[in-house]
Amino acid sequence: MRKLLVIPIVHNAADLGRLEHRLEQIKRATMPRERIEASRKQVARFWEELRVAIESWQLDFSKVVVFQDALPLAPATHVGLEIKIVKELATVGSANHQLLEWMHEHGASILGTESPELLVAEYSLVRKQLGMADNPSSDQETPRNLETTAEAAEIAVQLADLLNRRDQFIAARIDTTLKQDQTGILLIGMLHRVEKWLPDDIEVDFPIGQPRPIIIEQASRLSAATS
Repeated sequence: MRKLLVIPIVHNAADLGRLEHRLEQIKRATMPRERIEASRKQVARFWEELRVAIESWQLDFSKVVVFQDALPLAPATHVGLEIKIVKELATVGSANHQLLEWMHEHGASILGTESPELLVAEYSLVRKQLGMADNPSSDQETPRNLETTAEAAEIAVQLADLLNRRDQFIAARIDTTLKQDQTGILLIGMLHRVEKWLPDDIEVDFPIGQPRPIIIEQASRLSAATS
C-alpha cells in the first residue's frame, strides 16, 4: 500500500506574492499591531518546528515524493521548472519553499502538483474578493468594495467550487505519480480536503494532526488566498 503524509500548512508573506500588499492592508485595518506581529512569529515558529519534526522521522528521502500546495504542474517542454520556482521563492523568504529546497537537497523528488489553469482562475477571483483591480500588474491601486452582497456571495461560491476542483486534481496527480515503494508528503493549506478524493490503496496519515474546526473557520475568513 502506498503512503501519503498530509501536512496542513500556513503561509508567510513571501508565499502570497502580489496579494501580500492587499492582505497586509486588511490586517492593519482589522487587527491590532501586536496581534499581527504575534501571528508572524507563530507562522515562523510553525515552519521551524515542522523541519525539526521531518528530520526526526528519519525518512529515506530517495524514496520521498513531495507534493506542494500551489506548485503548478509544468508542461513537458519546461523540465525543471518546479525546482526553479521552489528555489526562487526560497530565495525571497518563503519558509515553505526553503523546506522544499532542503528536502530536495536531501534527495526528495519535488513534483508539480496543481493545475495552472485552476490556480490562475482562483487568483483572479481572490483579487476580486480582496477588492483589487482586474489588471494583475496594478496591485497598489486604491481597493474597491464589492458592489453588492450578492457579488461577494457569488465569488465565495466560485472559490469553494475551485477549491474542490483543485483538491480533485491534486488527488489525481498523487494517484498517478506515487509508486508503491515511495512515501508521499503533501504540504497543503488548511482549507483543503484532498484525502477524500484519494483511492483506497493510498494510506493517509496526518503526522502533525488535522486542522481543528476553529482553525478552519479562521482560515476561511482570510479567504482562499491563504489556503
